[in-house]
Formats: sequence, structure tokens, C-alpha cells
Amino acid sequence: MGYNKHVVLDDTNYPRWRYETELVLRTKFLWEYVIGDKTDSGYCNYEALHVISQSLSDKYNAYILDMTDCKAAWDKIITIKEGASN
Repeated sequence: MGYNKHVVLDDTNYPRWRYETELVLRTKFLWEYVIGDKTDSGYCNYEALHVISQSLSDKYNAYILDMTDCKAAWDKIITIKEGASN
């Protein structure tokens, strides 16, 4: 039985969203692309970008809508959320 429920980022659950999304990316062997340890402009990049996009509410998805790089998208959301908490 697979686990396909994604935690969706909203204004109240950033710590849990970050933890859960990182776990999903790690189990799919995509985390290294998101943090920039590996680069790929093809399948792995877009698969990671898809995981990130699927985990965002419309409000946060709007920030990455035109992005094509998973690292840039992840960094954008992290900057928005961590900047807001400082």
C-alpha cells in the first residue's frame, strides 16, 4: 500500500510541510537535486519540481509558477517562509 498524501503548505504548517516534503524528495532520490549537490535539467529536475508544486497551496504555487529549476523553486519558498518568520 503506497502513501501518496502530500502535506500542502499553507500559512500554518511550514515546519511540518518542510519536513514531509523533504522526506518525499529523499525517498524518491531527488533531494540532492533540490539542494544543488547534483544537477539535472531533465527528468529528475522536473520530477522534484512536480513534488514541490504538488505540495503547495495556490498562494505559494504562484511564486514558482514560471520556474523550471527545482532548486530555485525550493529556495524561493524557503526564503519566503523563513523570511516571514524572522
